[in-house]
Amino acid sequence: MTPRDFDPGELPDDLDPPDRTALAATAARLVAARPVPSPGFRGDLRRETLARGGVLHRRPARLRRRVLAFVVAGALPVLVAASGLTGSGPFAPPADGAAHVAQTR
Repeated sequence: MTPRDFDPGELPDDLDPPDRTALAATAARLVAARPVPSPGFRGDLRRETLARGGVLHRRPARLRRRVLAFVVAGALPVLVAASGLTGSGPFAPPADGAAHVAQTR
């Protein structure tokens, strides 16, 4: 956003004139203080973008295998916890109920 991008006419009509002036001044100050990348970075980015012709990089190798590994790695703890809730997994409460009595005292 450059200073010419801000139009005070875009502010709501029901604003008081002092509020409108304050908002316009704040917008101008924010736009002026916005950091800009260094010229070297912008030049490198431009050259790299033009050299690629706007074409995106190819997908990473074995992308489907990676996605499947992450899905399995995320689903495994959920399944273990769910098995404990059903009373049959490693996190299931003891069958005799002794742990429950000890916790309520």
